[in-house]
Amino acid sequence: MKRTAFAVLLLAGSGLAAGDSWKEDIAAADNLQQQARYSDAARLYQRGIGEAGRSDIQGAAIARTLTNFGAACYYLGRYAEAESLYRRALAAWGESDPRERAITLNNLAALYRALARYGDAESTHREAGMLLERTVGPTRARDLGTHYNNLAELYRAQGRLDEAGKYARRSVETLEAALGPDNPRLGYSLHTLGAINRNLGRYREAEALYLRALALRERALGPDHPSVANTVTSLAELYAFERRFSEAERLSRRALSTYQKAFGAEHPAVAVALNNLAQIAKQQGRGMEAEALYRRALAAAAVAPGKQHPDYARYLGNLADLYFSQGRYRASEALYRQALAINESALGSRHPEVSSVLTRLARVYEAQGRSTEARKTALRAGDSRQPGVLTAFQP
Repeated sequence: MKRTAFAVLLLAGSGLAAGDSWKEDIAAADNLQQQARYSDAARLYQRGIGEAGRSDIQGAAIARTLTNFGAACYYLGRYAEAESLYRRALAAWGESDPRERAITLNNLAALYRALARYGDAESTHREAGMLLERTVGPTRARDLGTHYNNLAELYRAQGRLDEAGKYARRSVETLEAALGPDNPRLGYSLHTLGAINRNLGRYREAEALYLRALALRERALGPDHPSVANTVTSLAELYAFERRFSEAERLSRRALSTYQKAFGAEHPAVAVALNNLAQIAKQQGRGMEAEALYRRALAAAAVAPGKQHPDYARYLGNLADLYFSQGRYRASEALYRQALAINESALGSRHPEVSSVLTRLARVYEAQGRSTEARKTALRAGDSRQPGVLTAFQP
């Protein structure tokens, strides 16, 4: 299954008074974004920024707008546009408001993680954290809890599960102490801690955390919000690992419907849901259906995050697994090689994803009687493996 990552973006405070038309556009856009109407919000942000530029509006007001427009673009999978907006916001903030600057940095770091630019993500998160540690006021604990959660997700994406667990627990403890155990903002951190438990094979603990997160998010946002669908997706993945396929498929289809309504057919979240449905179909012996779903996932992922991203490689590897199970060894080999090249470039030679693909490629060589290549590839897989870390792919 595909690991879901739960980015928590923060919206900058509006600080806008009613009156000018551009301010009204931005206020309306902020409201639409809170409702997960990201396309409508993005259109209003675009118009409002144009109007502000004609009025030569600078400083905090434009920085807040750029940050929130960037968040809308991130949610829509328009990653290059989001990065440009965040960088413009940082230039507009200057050093005037540490908390607001930290919010923009948090969102930029989440974007870098989505792009598998993990070094950039970590350094940007650290910069945001240093600013937040120096802040005072009623939002400090909430902001730090969000910061710890996003660091946990970053480390989970890198397979650094001990560090991920430490920060996820710190996030839950910080938010529970500040907001109480029933605050919906806690749902993000519970989700992340559940995902780490799942990665460690602690399925019962993971399910309890997911169900608690889901109840909090549904109560606050309703059943059809994309943030709710993220937890639904992770719960479905867990049930598929446990071979509870009927429950897994029902939840995956629910998530897919939510994502398609919110984002359209070509979006990273849609690709995740399609890939997960393909995995379920494959494990139930529905090969033709699985292949069609994998190809739809690849088509969506090719748009965003793109063909050089580890997610795209993961979907290639899953399709290659299907071909291997069908005895289509040459087709399987070609896809594994493509996935391997992407992962080595994006993640480095010692990442668990690289080891996973090499292990499966060695299996293809062995099935074809290419024993020397199989042994060499298996040795490379062993050299790539990081001890004590679960691979992201589990059949």
